[in-house]
Amino acid sequence: MFRAQRPSMDGRAGGKAAGPRNARGAMSSTLHVPAIPGDRPESGVKAPMRNRPRPDLPGERREIVARRRLFVAAGLDDATRATCAIAAQRLRATGWTGRWVDPANYHVTVAFLGSVDEDLVDDVLGVLRSVVPQLRALDVPLDALGGFPNARRARVAWLGPSEPIAEFTELCRLVRVALSELELPIDQHAEPHVTLARAVGLAGELPWIEPPPATLLRVDALTLCASVTAPGGARYDALEWMPLPGVEDDAANPSA
Repeated sequence: MFRAQRPSMDGRAGGKAAGPRNARGAMSSTLHVPAIPGDRPESGVKAPMRNRPRPDLPGERREIVARRRLFVAAGLDDATRATCAIAAQRLRATGWTGRWVDPANYHVTVAFLGSVDEDLVDDVLGVLRSVVPQLRALDVPLDALGGFPNARRARVAWLGPSEPIAEFTELCRLVRVALSELELPIDQHAEPHVTLARAVGLAGELPWIEPPPATLLRVDALTLCASVTAPGGARYDALEWMPLPGVEDDAANPSA
């Protein structure tokens, strides 16, 4: 960070440079520091231009801009939802304390967009509609219990595949590259998982549980969702469901 240095009181050689003087020749109490192009506080991260509010002008009243917390997800069918619920029940029975996700909210995140201006929602939908024809349906096995950042210090407990799924990683990459044109701060993690609970208190080791019956999650559609804070907890509203190429059965649409 650029820091102004105090001028020496006498301005002698070997001291720090004297500051500007006023009309009477006396030392001015204000040190004028020239701006450095691109200089900004070290502690902050510069937000993307299209998703950053403009500073208020003098005498101007700030316009309140509606924002929505958005993410792109793959939904679960009844079988995979039941498998995740069984895993959560068995983990809960061990005494591991956490804030448990409502089974109705189970999903696999493809891209987390965060807080987005309301007037950008249509742009997000437009980008997703354009990239969906490039994607292909795939299967994700749910056969392992894990934790973030790891199972020894789990802040989040999840059910997912025991091995990386290259096809899922590529699907996430294509979606996120397409969304990057909107300059949104997209989370870069791409491990497929269903969040079961978030730890309460200090992170601790996940206990062993009997694994639930292994099942395959068929990722054959994407949904743009909005997270809404409600008195009973978070609620996820589906804004648009988009089937992947070759998926034409309307019965697969969970919102139908």
